[in-house]
Amino acid sequence: MLPEPMVCELNEALADDGDQGLKAMIKASTLQRYIGFSLVAPEMPALRDALPEDSPNWGLLLRWAMSLYSIELFHSIPEDVRDGVGQNWVKNTAEMIDTKGLPTVSTFNDVSTGEGNEMRRQITKMAVEDAKMFSLNTIIILDLKRPDETGSFSRMTSIEEMRKVHKLMGMDLSGVEGLPQSECTSKRMFIAQPVTLARELHIIRIALSAPLVSRLHSLDANLQEVEQEDRLLIDKLDIILRNWSLVSSI
Repeated sequence: MLPEPMVCELNEALADDGDQGLKAMIKASTLQRYIGFSLVAPEMPALRDALPEDSPNWGLLLRWAMSLYSIELFHSIPEDVRDGVGQNWVKNTAEMIDTKGLPTVSTFNDVSTGEGNEMRRQITKMAVEDAKMFSLNTIIILDLKRPDETGSFSRMTSIEEMRKVHKLMGMDLSGVEGLPQSECTSKRMFIAQPVTLARELHIIRIALSAPLVSRLHSLDANLQEVEQEDRLLIDKLDIILRNWSLVSSI
Protein backbone atom coordinates (compact mmCIF):
# COMPACT_ATOMS: atom_id res chain seq x y z
CA MET A 1 0.00 0.00 0.00
CA LEU A 2 3.05 2.29 0.09
CA PRO A 3 3.53 4.71 -2.83
CA GLU A 4 6.50 3.82 -5.02
CA PRO A 5 8.59 6.90 -4.04
CA MET A 6 8.21 5.95 -0.38
CA VAL A 7 9.27 2.36 -1.14
CA CYS A 8 12.40 3.68 -2.87
CA GLU A 9 13.14 6.00 0.06
CA LEU A 10 12.76 3.16 2.55
CA ASN A 11 14.97 0.83 0.52
CA GLU A 12 17.69 3.50 0.37
CA ALA A 13 17.41 4.18 4.10
CA LEU A 14 17.78 0.46 4.87
CA ALA A 15 20.75 0.01 2.55
CA ASP A 16 23.15 0.94 5.37
CA ASP A 17 23.69 -2.35 7.20
CA GLY A 18 26.05 -0.93 9.82
CA ASP A 19 25.63 -1.31 13.55
CA GLN A 20 24.11 2.19 13.84
CA GLY A 21 22.00 2.06 10.68
CA LEU A 22 18.21 1.95 10.37
CA LYS A 23 18.27 -1.76 9.55
CA ALA A 24 20.09 -2.54 12.81
CA MET A 25 17.60 -0.40 14.70
CA ILE A 26 14.69 -2.33 13.20
CA LYS A 27 16.28 -5.68 14.07
CA ALA A 28 16.66 -4.55 17.68
CA SER A 29 13.17 -3.05 17.88
CA THR A 30 9.77 -4.57 18.70
CA LEU A 31 8.49 -4.05 15.14
CA GLN A 32 8.46 -7.83 14.70
CA ARG A 33 5.57 -7.98 17.18
CA TYR A 34 3.42 -6.11 14.67
CA ILE A 35 4.66 -7.20 11.26
CA GLY A 36 6.70 -10.15 10.00
CA PHE A 37 8.76 -11.22 6.97
CA SER A 38 5.81 -12.77 5.14
CA LEU A 39 3.71 -9.60 5.37
CA VAL A 40 6.26 -7.34 3.67
CA ALA A 41 6.13 -7.00 -0.11
CA PRO A 42 9.09 -8.35 -2.12
CA GLU A 43 9.67 -4.80 -3.41
CA MET A 44 11.16 -4.06 0.04
CA PRO A 45 13.82 -6.78 0.41
CA ALA A 46 15.89 -4.91 3.02
CA LEU A 47 12.91 -4.58 5.34
CA ARG A 48 12.03 -8.26 4.86
CA ASP A 49 15.60 -9.17 5.71
CA ALA A 50 15.40 -7.17 8.95
CA LEU A 51 12.41 -9.18 10.20
CA PRO A 52 12.28 -12.81 11.40
CA GLU A 53 11.06 -15.40 8.89
CA ASP A 54 9.69 -17.95 11.35
CA SER A 55 7.65 -15.74 13.67
CA PRO A 56 3.90 -15.86 12.83
CA ASN A 57 2.11 -12.67 13.78
CA TRP A 58 -0.72 -14.28 15.74
CA GLY A 59 -1.97 -10.93 17.04
CA LEU A 60 -2.42 -9.54 13.54
CA LEU A 61 -4.08 -12.74 12.30
CA LEU A 62 -6.48 -12.68 15.24
CA ARG A 63 -7.40 -9.04 14.60
CA TRP A 64 -8.09 -9.77 10.94
CA ALA A 65 -10.18 -12.83 11.78
CA MET A 66 -12.25 -10.79 14.23
CA SER A 67 -12.56 -7.90 11.76
CA LEU A 68 -13.78 -9.97 8.81
CA TYR A 69 -17.28 -10.24 10.23
CA SER A 70 -17.63 -6.45 10.46
CA ILE A 71 -15.94 -5.93 7.09
CA GLU A 72 -18.29 -8.33 5.28
CA LEU A 73 -21.37 -6.94 7.02
CA PHE A 74 -20.33 -3.38 6.14
CA HIS A 75 -19.77 -4.18 2.46
CA SER A 76 -23.07 -6.03 2.20
CA ILE A 77 -24.69 -2.57 2.42
CA PRO A 78 -24.80 -0.71 -0.94
CA GLU A 79 -22.18 2.02 -1.08
CA ASP A 80 -24.64 4.87 -1.59
CA VAL A 81 -26.63 3.69 1.43
CA ARG A 82 -23.46 3.47 3.54
CA ASP A 83 -22.51 6.99 2.47
CA GLY A 84 -25.94 8.26 3.44
CA VAL A 85 -25.68 6.69 6.88
CA GLY A 86 -22.26 8.26 7.33
CA GLN A 87 -23.32 11.72 6.19
CA ASN A 88 -26.34 11.68 8.50
CA TRP A 89 -24.29 10.60 11.52
CA VAL A 90 -21.62 13.26 11.00
CA LYS A 91 -24.22 15.99 10.38
CA ASN A 92 -26.48 15.06 13.31
CA THR A 93 -23.65 14.49 15.78
CA ALA A 94 -21.88 17.74 14.89
CA GLU A 95 -25.16 19.63 15.23
CA MET A 96 -25.78 18.01 18.61
CA ILE A 97 -22.36 19.09 19.86
CA ASP A 98 -22.72 22.66 18.64
CA THR A 99 -26.30 22.95 19.92
CA LYS A 100 -25.11 22.13 23.44
CA GLY A 101 -23.05 25.34 23.37
CA LEU A 102 -20.50 24.00 25.84
CA PRO A 103 -17.45 26.08 26.76
CA THR A 104 -15.44 22.86 26.90
CA VAL A 105 -16.31 20.88 23.75
CA SER A 106 -17.10 22.11 20.26
CA THR A 107 -16.44 20.98 16.70
CA PHE A 108 -13.14 22.10 15.22
CA ASN A 109 -13.16 24.06 11.97
CA ASP A 110 -10.43 22.84 9.62
CA VAL A 111 -9.06 26.09 8.19
CA SER A 112 -7.90 24.30 5.05
CA THR A 113 -11.53 23.81 4.05
CA GLY A 114 -13.02 26.99 5.48
CA GLU A 115 -14.19 30.20 3.82
CA GLY A 116 -11.50 32.51 2.48
CA ASN A 117 -8.96 29.71 1.98
CA GLU A 118 -9.57 28.87 -1.65
CA MET A 119 -5.97 27.89 -2.38
CA ARG A 120 -5.68 25.68 0.72
CA ARG A 121 -9.08 24.17 -0.05
CA GLN A 122 -7.88 23.28 -3.55
CA ILE A 123 -4.68 21.77 -2.13
CA THR A 124 -6.71 19.62 0.27
CA LYS A 125 -9.04 18.53 -2.52
CA MET A 126 -6.12 17.68 -4.82
CA ALA A 127 -4.39 15.68 -2.07
CA VAL A 128 -7.54 13.64 -1.52
CA GLU A 129 -7.91 13.00 -5.25
CA ASP A 130 -4.24 12.08 -5.69
CA ALA A 131 -4.50 9.58 -2.83
CA LYS A 132 -7.61 8.08 -4.46
CA MET A 133 -9.47 8.62 -1.19
CA PHE A 134 -13.23 8.93 -0.87
CA SER A 135 -14.44 12.44 -0.18
CA LEU A 136 -16.96 11.26 2.42
CA ASN A 137 -15.96 12.57 5.82
CA THR A 138 -16.60 10.19 8.72
CA ILE A 139 -14.50 12.03 11.33
CA ILE A 140 -15.47 14.85 13.67
CA ILE A 141 -12.56 16.84 15.08
CA LEU A 142 -13.20 18.17 18.56
CA ASP A 143 -11.95 21.46 19.97
CA LEU A 144 -11.32 20.96 23.71
CA LYS A 145 -10.97 23.70 26.33
CA ARG A 146 -10.38 23.56 30.07
CA PRO A 147 -10.50 26.18 32.84
CA ASP A 148 -7.25 28.09 33.36
CA GLU A 149 -6.04 29.83 36.53
CA THR A 150 -8.47 32.73 35.97
CA GLY A 151 -11.48 30.49 35.43
CA SER A 152 -11.60 31.19 31.70
CA PHE A 153 -11.70 28.28 29.28
CA SER A 154 -8.50 27.95 27.27
CA ARG A 155 -7.79 25.59 24.40
CA MET A 156 -5.73 22.53 25.18
CA THR A 157 -2.40 22.89 23.41
CA SER A 158 -0.44 19.97 24.84
CA ILE A 159 -0.38 16.49 23.31
CA GLU A 160 0.13 15.15 26.85
CA GLU A 161 -3.17 16.75 27.91
CA MET A 162 -4.92 15.20 24.92
CA ARG A 163 -3.51 11.78 25.79
CA LYS A 164 -4.74 12.19 29.35
CA VAL A 165 -8.24 13.00 28.06
CA HIS A 166 -8.13 9.91 25.84
CA LYS A 167 -7.10 7.76 28.81
CA LEU A 168 -9.77 9.20 31.11
CA MET A 169 -12.51 8.59 28.54
CA GLY A 170 -11.73 4.87 28.68
CA MET A 171 -11.90 4.74 32.48
CA ASP A 172 -14.73 4.29 34.98
CA LEU A 173 -14.66 7.62 36.84
CA SER A 174 -17.72 7.03 39.01
CA GLY A 175 -15.63 6.58 42.15
CA VAL A 176 -13.53 9.74 41.81
CA GLU A 177 -14.09 11.85 44.90
CA GLY A 178 -15.43 15.33 44.18
CA LEU A 179 -16.35 14.55 40.57
CA PRO A 180 -20.01 15.28 39.68
CA GLN A 181 -21.80 11.97 39.31
CA SER A 182 -23.65 11.32 36.11
CA GLU A 183 -24.81 8.41 33.97
CA CYS A 184 -21.80 8.98 31.74
CA THR A 185 -18.98 8.92 34.31
CA SER A 186 -19.07 5.15 34.82
CA LYS A 187 -19.09 4.35 31.10
CA ARG A 188 -15.85 3.45 29.35
CA MET A 189 -15.77 5.29 26.02
CA PHE A 190 -13.14 4.59 23.39
CA ILE A 191 -12.47 7.39 20.93
CA ALA A 192 -9.70 8.01 18.40
CA GLN A 193 -6.24 8.69 19.80
CA PRO A 194 -5.02 12.31 19.69
CA VAL A 195 -2.88 13.36 16.76
CA THR A 196 -0.63 16.33 15.98
CA LEU A 197 -1.64 18.39 12.95
CA ALA A 198 1.00 21.09 13.36
CA ARG A 199 3.72 22.00 15.84
CA GLU A 200 1.29 23.71 18.22
CA LEU A 201 -1.94 22.05 17.10
CA HIS A 202 -3.04 18.76 18.63
CA ILE A 203 -6.56 17.42 18.17
CA ILE A 204 -8.77 14.56 19.29
CA ARG A 205 -11.48 12.98 17.16
CA ILE A 206 -14.59 10.88 17.22
CA ALA A 207 -15.23 8.77 14.15
CA LEU A 208 -17.85 6.59 12.51
CA SER A 209 -16.93 2.89 12.62
CA ALA A 210 -17.97 0.10 10.29
CA PRO A 211 -19.90 -1.70 13.08
CA LEU A 212 -21.81 1.51 13.83
CA VAL A 213 -22.74 1.94 10.15
CA SER A 214 -24.07 -1.64 10.11
CA ARG A 215 -25.89 -1.03 13.36
CA LEU A 216 -27.52 2.18 12.11
CA HIS A 217 -28.54 0.45 8.88
CA SER A 218 -30.10 -2.62 10.52
CA LEU A 219 -33.86 -3.04 10.42
CA ASP A 220 -34.13 -2.85 14.20
CA ALA A 221 -31.83 0.17 14.48
CA ASN A 222 -32.58 2.30 17.53
CA LEU A 223 -31.44 5.72 16.38
CA GLN A 224 -32.41 7.33 19.68
CA GLU A 225 -30.16 4.87 21.51
CA VAL A 226 -27.16 5.77 19.33
CA GLU A 227 -27.89 9.49 19.70
CA GLN A 228 -28.04 9.08 23.48
CA GLU A 229 -24.67 7.29 23.46
CA ASP A 230 -23.15 10.19 21.52
CA ARG A 231 -24.65 12.70 23.96
CA LEU A 232 -23.22 10.78 26.92
CA LEU A 233 -19.80 10.77 25.25
CA ILE A 234 -19.83 14.56 24.95
CA ASP A 235 -21.20 14.89 28.50
CA LYS A 236 -18.29 12.84 29.85
CA LEU A 237 -15.80 14.98 27.96
CA ASP A 238 -17.46 18.06 29.43
CA ILE A 239 -17.23 16.73 32.99
CA ILE A 240 -13.57 15.76 32.54
CA LEU A 241 -12.62 19.17 31.17
CA ARG A 242 -14.62 21.22 33.69
CA ASN A 243 -12.93 19.27 36.49
CA TRP A 244 -9.49 19.10 34.93
CA SER A 245 -7.65 20.05 38.12
CA LEU A 246 -9.35 17.12 39.82
CA VAL A 247 -8.82 14.40 37.22
CA SER A 248 -5.58 15.38 35.48
CA SER A 249 -3.48 13.63 38.11
CA ILE A 250 -5.30 10.29 37.79
